[in-house]
Amino acid sequence: MNLSSFSIRQRLNIGFAIVLLLLVVLSTFAVMRMDSLRSSYREALGDSEALANVLRFEGGVRANGRRAFELFLVNKEDLGALLERIEANNKNVTEAFAKVEAEANTPDEKSYVEKLKLDRATFLTSLKKVQAQLVAGNRDEATNTARKELSPALDQLNARLKEMVDLQAKHAQMAMTESEATYKSTVNTVISFAIVITLICIAFAFLVTRSITRPLSDAVKVAECVGTGNFAVVVDTSGSDEIGKLMAAMQTMVKSIQTFRAEQRS
Repeated sequence: MNLSSFSIRQRLNIGFAIVLLLLVVLSTFAVMRMDSLRSSYREALGDSEALANVLRFEGGVRANGRRAFELFLVNKEDLGALLERIEANNKNVTEAFAKVEAEANTPDEKSYVEKLKLDRATFLTSLKKVQAQLVAGNRDEATNTARKELSPALDQLNARLKEMVDLQAKHAQMAMTESEATYKSTVNTVISFAIVITLICIAFAFLVTRSITRPLSDAVKVAECVGTGNFAVVVDTSGSDEIGKLMAAMQTMVKSIQTFRAEQRS
């Protein structure tokens, strides 16, 4: 494409339009990458929240496990108050587990949640059995149940909780790593894209400037030649822009002067 076929105004308008278009493209691309970064950040935040809920659930289970064995250390008058604290904590643990269950998205998380549900049910069954035996005054039976049922159930539940905590910690770490990688990729890509756009703008600005200054320089040389009396100068009239029209007018002027001089000599 020959830029001289466009007027100077058209060239400048096209140049500004290209710059604006490239800026819009860059802005759109940056927004898309930032949206991807935001999604990655939200995923990392969600995994961190899921880990926090698992830890809250674990803390509640451990607290109830500790209080379950405190049942054997209190007298009968204080037994009721301790049972109330255990029941109140059970409600908090149930709420924490509901959040853990709601945030389980991957197949392995759902599998662990189902196993936790079964292990907790086994623990609660043993705990209630021990409580009932202690309330009934059957301390020996309660001790036997605690040793054979409650303690193994608590160990199994704690082991499962540790696996769940490790899994959530792994997911949270992976999400943070992915979020950091997305951030670095976004920054590098946007910078690279901006450099490419800048180079394109510089190249187009150079071409537009040269398409104006080169024929303008030729026009100045023609004017200088005519000013010194050199009417044999060759005028390039191939351009169709304003400078091309100026060169055509100068050629007409040179021919008129040449004709006038020829008439004067004759």
